[in-house]
Amino acid sequence: MSWLTGLHGKVILHGAFGSEMMRLLAVLIALLGCNPLFSQSVLHPSVHQEQSNDYTRYEFYSDAQFDSLHGFTFSAVHPRSGQAATLNRIVFGYHPYWMGSTYLDYRWDLLSDLCYFSFEVDPYSGMPLTLHNWLNAPVIDSAQAHGVNVHLCLTLFQAHMALFSNPSSQQALIDTSVALVLARDASGVNLDIEAVPSSLSSELNQFLIHFATQFHEQLPGKMVSLAVPGIDSYGTFNLQALEPFIDLFMIMGYDYYWNGSSTAGPVDPLHSMSAGFDYNLSRTVSYYQSSGIPEDKLVLGLPYYGRQWPVKEPLAPSPVTGWGTALTYASIRNNGSGNYSWGNRRWESNSLSPYFSFQSNGWNHCFVNDVSSLGKRFDLVRQRNLAGIGIWALGYDQGYPDFWQLISDKFTDMTPPVYQDTVYDSGGPEFSYYAGENYLMTIDLTFCDDLHLTFLEFDLENNRDYLLVYDGRDTASPLLASLTGDMVPPPFTASQGSFTLHFISDEAVNNTGWKAIWHCGAMQVEEPQASPISLVRFYPNPASGKLTIEFPSDERCDVLIETFDMTGKLLHSTQVSRDGTGKTVAVVDPLKEGLNGMGCYITRVILGDGRSQSFKWICSGQ
Repeated sequence: MSWLTGLHGKVILHGAFGSEMMRLLAVLIALLGCNPLFSQSVLHPSVHQEQSNDYTRYEFYSDAQFDSLHGFTFSAVHPRSGQAATLNRIVFGYHPYWMGSTYLDYRWDLLSDLCYFSFEVDPYSGMPLTLHNWLNAPVIDSAQAHGVNVHLCLTLFQAHMALFSNPSSQQALIDTSVALVLARDASGVNLDIEAVPSSLSSELNQFLIHFATQFHEQLPGKMVSLAVPGIDSYGTFNLQALEPFIDLFMIMGYDYYWNGSSTAGPVDPLHSMSAGFDYNLSRTVSYYQSSGIPEDKLVLGLPYYGRQWPVKEPLAPSPVTGWGTALTYASIRNNGSGNYSWGNRRWESNSLSPYFSFQSNGWNHCFVNDVSSLGKRFDLVRQRNLAGIGIWALGYDQGYPDFWQLISDKFTDMTPPVYQDTVYDSGGPEFSYYAGENYLMTIDLTFCDDLHLTFLEFDLENNRDYLLVYDGRDTASPLLASLTGDMVPPPFTASQGSFTLHFISDEAVNNTGWKAIWHCGAMQVEEPQASPISLVRFYPNPASGKLTIEFPSDERCDVLIETFDMTGKLLHSTQVSRDGTGKTVAVVDPLKEGLNGMGCYITRVILGDGRSQSFKWICSGQ
């Protein structure tokens, strides 16, 4: 299955007729290059190429020079403090040469593989245009001293045919790569070959197989990993042919929205933000799994950066009014303008992505992960049984231990217990699943002897698409049910603290799919708490209609009020200004504000300084 097939399965479903003529028309449009999704998703450079080009203008050679550029200083709150953890998954981090001495802040116990970026390939000779100090970079010595595998990244972003058509250049590249790996006693190479036109698909795959075959012959036991795109619209990489030769596929799970996008959006949407752009991490993972790549060869690369655009509207999704800018996580945290304050934070509930909305010469949106959203991406890796995560790029979080701690919480022997979460099909909260999917999802709570799976929604194409539920960690476990159609199934109970879900869809119709909550013990309302706001009151509860929220009079700041349903979906948000001169009262009116009337809700109050308080309340009707 190609992305082309997957896309048109969904287009047909939502078309007016769903006929074979509509199917052929959709394919014809795509082949003619008229589909706007392809024009946005295929032709732009990746962040690897974009930032590699940006840094070529600096004639720097030493870590100290790049440190001066970034203003790097050794972290005052060092992330290495605390007990060392033992990883249970791959953490494959790219270290770009321009990140200088930031490796002094790396948590080596939370990093399995460091990929040095990069050996820039001259396509005409196969020799390096530059090695960016590979032979002497101290980060390599430091990584190996801590038991971390080191890989050399080879990059080629243009003039591909010059290399593909010249056997002597290919041989020079292979021999040089072998010599460079031996020179630093590295663990292998990472091939990052991008922007290859689909017309060169055959040549690309032949070269990759030839490179991997010779490399393995000359260096048995060394690894060949391949950077592959989050969106491969035309199936340029022949995954079935490559799989026997490639040891690890590093999925570049970012740049779904880029600087030139027409709509501001998350760099790595977990699910689609809107129906107009049908690509996301969940679909990407499904694509690679459904293409037959074993889970233990798949690493999902995730961004430690975000993007910011000038936009027309205060809430996402919004059209842009200008070009975007890539910003590292650390640069956003370090910014003192107040644009990235907690009060400006919003939550895009379809893609499960946070963003900052603020005014500076008009409205702006900055989409960037925080611990909450990145944790949901890490959960996707665990649930889909992938080998691990990739990071673009190490050092982009310099000075902040948040993401290191998240790795420890999700991928080590020190993982704290989680008692409940929501899972979806690959279409996420709002959209249908995709055509031609075939993948496994595992929910594994070894500490829980009372694990349940409760479905909230269920709608599959009857007798065509199936969700199989197993009582255990794999499909050899007892089969609890083979589900199809639109009847919401009864809750399931695991006998040994784990479920395996096997989802299969055909190549045609895709229905709205399924949503479920797994929970250890009784299902609870989970809402993380930050520092409480003193003296906030809400009443009445239960509310016969409107809910009143009352704030103290001695604080002056804006207040963001967000109301969620019991599954965590954001239903309404509003902002209230407080001048500090008297008691402030806000009102939540379920009917007026488009909520669901009678039922249970969670309302969160957030002050501009980051303090928040959440409470559960009941609306008993008008």
